[in-house]
Order: sequence, then C-alpha cells, then structure tokens
Amino acid sequence: MRSYAVAAFFLASVVESFHVSTVGRPHEFHSSRSSSRAGASVSPLLMGAPSLPSAESLRKTAASTAAALLIAFSPAVASYQHAFAADRAGAQELSPAEMLVKKTTDMQRKRLKDESQKQLQGDVTMQEGDLIARVLVSIKQDLYDLGAPDTTGFPAVDTDDARLIVAAFGKDGPPVAAKRLAVKGRQFPVTVELTADDLAFPLTKDAWRLDSRSKEDIGLAVEIDPDGRAATLDSESLTGYGVSKPLRIGAQLERTEAAVELVANPQLKERAEQALPNEGIQQLERVDAMLDYKEAKAPKGGRAGRPFG
Repeated sequence: MRSYAVAAFFLASVVESFHVSTVGRPHEFHSSRSSSRAGASVSPLLMGAPSLPSAESLRKTAASTAAALLIAFSPAVASYQHAFAADRAGAQELSPAEMLVKKTTDMQRKRLKDESQKQLQGDVTMQEGDLIARVLVSIKQDLYDLGAPDTTGFPAVDTDDARLIVAAFGKDGPPVAAKRLAVKGRQFPVTVELTADDLAFPLTKDAWRLDSRSKEDIGLAVEIDPDGRAATLDSESLTGYGVSKPLRIGAQLERTEAAVELVANPQLKERAEQALPNEGIQQLERVDAMLDYKEAKAPKGGRAGRPFG
C-alpha cells in the first residue's frame, strides 16, 4: 500500500500545481486565451461557444481521474507485487548449496548455448565429409540436471594424466577416428567433434568421403580414463556410448549430436575381457598408438581447428 500512497501524493502534487497555475494567476490564463483569439474576426462568445470550466472544476476532474487510474491499475500492481514477493520467498527457501547448484546449472546452459552458436558458424565453412561425428559428453551426477560441472567429484580421474577419449566406429572394422583430450580443469558437459583431422590411418579425407560408412550411423565409445590410455581398461574409468546419425539437410549431409552420459564402470575390465577377444584389445591399443602419434606431430600448444573439445 505504500506504493499507492506515493502515487497518490505525486498525483495530488500535480493537481495542486495545476490549481495554483490557473487560479493563482487568472490574468495570465485569460490573457493567453485573448492573444490566441486576437486574429479571429468574430468573437467566440457571439457565436454561442460554451464558456470555459472553472479552475476549481478542472482540479476536481483531475483528482477524480487520478483516483480512477489508481483503482484501475491497483489489480495489476497488486499482482506484480504478489509475484515479486513469491519469487523472493522461493529464493529464500533455497539453501546455500541449492543456490550454488542452480547457479552452476544456469552457467552450464549459457555456455552450451554459446558453443551451439559457434558450431553453427563453423558448420557453414565445413565441406561434406569433414564432420565424422559430434557428441555431447556429460558426467552423471544426480545433484545437477546437466551432470557434474567438472571432474572434481571424481578424484581418480581429476588428475593431469586423465584423458577424455572418444573413438568412432562404423558398423564393422576398426575405429575410423579418435580424439583424446585433457580432463583436468575441463568444463562439462562438453561438445566434442571428430573431423577428418581425427581419421585413423590409413583413412584419408578423400577416402572417407567415398567410404560407405561416412553416410551411415557412427557408434561412439566415450571414456574418461585415469591414465589416459584406452587399452588399460581401468576400473575407475567413466564410460558411455552413443550414436551419431547422418542427417540430410538439402544437398548437405550433416550429423546429429549424440548425447553420452558417462557413469562409473567398476567392472569395465572384466566385462571388456569377456566382450572383446584379443583382437578387440588390440584395436584399443591401436587407438592409443594413433593418438600418441598425432599428439607427437601436433604443434606445441595443441592442434588448430574447431574450438570444441
């Protein structure tokens, strides 16, 4: 109600000012009317024009209008004040920890939105076959809607040696591409793109464009490994799997973004040894060797290219 009193005081001040300007100085008011009508050939009074309302009548009309406006707008003001009070009450109900989680999630959403804009800009310059797969990698943690913001809650992989490894597979054969990224200090969720620069030997960019697998589903094996090597199958690794599908947009072949949520997999080694015969382990060793070679050849400070991952 205080806001109503302030508004009423303000409007009353305006009305009082109008009253003083007209009633207090009647000669100015009437002289201005006389000067404005000086050029007329016939007096308005002789034409039967109605007389002007008195200053007191105008003041009462303005006051009535002000009161009507206050009554008309009071429901909207009350509704706004109620919503504002509810927002404040809701914010006060959150504990400090919950407020931190909310703030972190909001920051994650904003960062992903910014990354998405950069992706759209980069896609314009990419040629067909340049993008092999795209994956959004998150780390499962129930406290956060979008997963853990980093690896600090997972001490085994929150080290300088830990690596995020993404390997792409066709329907058959060895991995077609792979990428390995440092984990320490990295923000999650993170978008990782595998491009023609990440192709596994002996594939080349031209050979991949002609390969039938370039137009098919691409399976993505994703892992955060404590020692940074896929073939070691550490029990403290975080693992996940997804699929990036081909998407035809006009004449251009694009790729859907696979969403992979990484989870703890303490039985990774036992399950892998059962599911992967020696040939499968050799493929993982081949991925490690290929990534070692690419990193050794990369310019100091990292490989140039798309800013994601």
